[in-house]
Amino acid sequence: MTTPDFPGINQVWADLLVEELIRSGVGLFCLAPGSRSAPLALAVAAHPRAKYVMHYDERGAAFCALGYGRATRRPAAWITTSGTAVANGMPAVAEASMDCIPMLLVTADRPPELRAAGANQTIDQVKIFGNYVRWQCDLPAPDPAIDPAFVLTTADQAAYRAARMPAGPVHLNAMYREPLISDPDKSRYADYLDGLQAWRDSDAPYTCYGLTPNSAKTPVSGSESVPDSAKTPVSGRESAEEIPKPSVSGFGAAHNISEILITYSFAAPRFESLMHRLLRAKRGLIVAGRLADYSQADGVRRLAQKLGWPLLPDVCSQLRFSEKYAVSGSTDKITKEGAVASQYDLALASEAFRAAHAPDAVLHFGGAAVSKRLNAWLADVRPALFAVVRESPDRMDPDHCVTDYIESGIAFFCRSMLHFLNAAPEADERRIKEGWAGSWVAVSDAVANILNEKMSEDLSEPAVARFLSRRTPDDATLMLGSSMPIRDMDMFGDATGRAPFVAANRGASGIDGAVATAAGLAHGRGAPVVLATGDLGLLHDLNSLPLAASAPAPVLIVAINNSGGGIFSLLPVARCGDAFEPLFGTPHRWRFEQAARMFDLGYAAARDLRGLSEAYDSAFSSGKSHIIEVATDRAENAQLHRRLETLVREHVSDMVRTRQTFTNPPDS
Repeated sequence: MTTPDFPGINQVWADLLVEELIRSGVGLFCLAPGSRSAPLALAVAAHPRAKYVMHYDERGAAFCALGYGRATRRPAAWITTSGTAVANGMPAVAEASMDCIPMLLVTADRPPELRAAGANQTIDQVKIFGNYVRWQCDLPAPDPAIDPAFVLTTADQAAYRAARMPAGPVHLNAMYREPLISDPDKSRYADYLDGLQAWRDSDAPYTCYGLTPNSAKTPVSGSESVPDSAKTPVSGRESAEEIPKPSVSGFGAAHNISEILITYSFAAPRFESLMHRLLRAKRGLIVAGRLADYSQADGVRRLAQKLGWPLLPDVCSQLRFSEKYAVSGSTDKITKEGAVASQYDLALASEAFRAAHAPDAVLHFGGAAVSKRLNAWLADVRPALFAVVRESPDRMDPDHCVTDYIESGIAFFCRSMLHFLNAAPEADERRIKEGWAGSWVAVSDAVANILNEKMSEDLSEPAVARFLSRRTPDDATLMLGSSMPIRDMDMFGDATGRAPFVAANRGASGIDGAVATAAGLAHGRGAPVVLATGDLGLLHDLNSLPLAASAPAPVLIVAINNSGGGIFSLLPVARCGDAFEPLFGTPHRWRFEQAARMFDLGYAAARDLRGLSEAYDSAFSSGKSHIIEVATDRAENAQLHRRLETLVREHVSDMVRTRQTFTNPPDS
């Protein structure tokens, strides 16, 4: 054990760890107060390049780190003390793991002699996050008998494992003995650190992995992540030479060159087989699920254009909200912009439309789609070719109908497909007859027209979604809370409105941590964030309102308060009788004005659409974080949803019956 003869060794190791994490690309430290983690907190505070957020609630700090990683695709480091403080990170860790968000968990712990010995504030933290982390290391208590390079190589491995595909959380559990805080005598440690002189003279990580460029310069949101060129071998994988590679010319930046070297489980023969099967499809669909950035979205859009397939963009695909992608049913428009059918969810409420538009091939990119109707329909259709492309080996096939799974960088895979299609003899021909694509666009446009005509000017939850889709600035982030806010935006958002970056915690789809995640997005993107959340979601994360108040860009919280759990009114459980309200409706009488005042946020209550518009404009012009509270009625909301769905279903069914949409397979 380290003795008092070596005071300050805790701080020496903490300083090394923080320095190396910064060199390896960690852009933000999210700290919660605690004694055992003091060396780490002091190292962050003393570092001239360390950006940090201090928050008293460990769970909120963890979700803030998650939001930063979601915005930038670079890891933030969550630092916390020992004991139950560590367990508070579990919800954010699960979300980061399931949605492939890079994140570093640096938890302070007691040394071995205090574990399982009844020591205060001591729990078993080793492997506490189970399979939800990509890698974990139980760091020994700092000791001058251990080479200090061990600290650096461990930090490098942690940052690499957090950012490589599939990205996710990594856990460093750091033991510290008392005395926890003691200023190190630098002369005493000169010999100890002498072997690190070359590292100290540079600004590069001690260990650089693969062809990854300096992580401190890693591109943030808007660029494809840097994939690793030495992925874990897959049983039966063909040699790297057989993997299809597009030409290096034209890819430009070094991080894109390294991307070309990615190995995925499709070797050349299987890749070409998939391409030919796609070209034989008569009714192909591209589903753009949850996409991480604009480069992925642009790749999917270009591929859909090349194939001539209808594109169904999820609300989190970065392809839904933009006039650039909104198309009419005209052939010329479809040819130029691609066939984007944004209102597919409500269209699929029509049984006639579902029956007439069964695809024989589906390409799904990214995370799962929000639309339950779409997912259930594809499960019923079970197309002969159902391919999923995403940056994770984890199965995404709850209905067990996926025929091909490709683990790959999405932008890279789309470029590979375009390279193949451009070289094909029929490259200049439309892959699908215009009637098939046009039918999807025509119905999507018809649904949009119905919403424009039939939605009243009254304030409602669908109207709030439509308002936010039209009024959230292009340079802002639209964060959608789980439960009804994201579903309403998926169904009722106006695709011809603005084009903000859209984010949501849909890995585990919990309602917790929305405010803290929004604050992390503000730190990561440096731009205003609009959070649409329900009242229960906001109540769940009131502790994080200080994070919103102190964020570097305004966080505007639109709180839809229907005095309970509105989604349950639309589910079968609503028919359970007298037990429904107390067990599922969970009614309350709380409003958020006092909470806003307590945490120094602006506040406004909107009673109609005009009031919402005025409050929204005022909040943005103030440059201050706000809560705008919108009161709605759960019963009326359920009735409105059913009425709009019925109107759409009847109109779309009439279109199919009168053959205004394409109902027969196109010729080969």
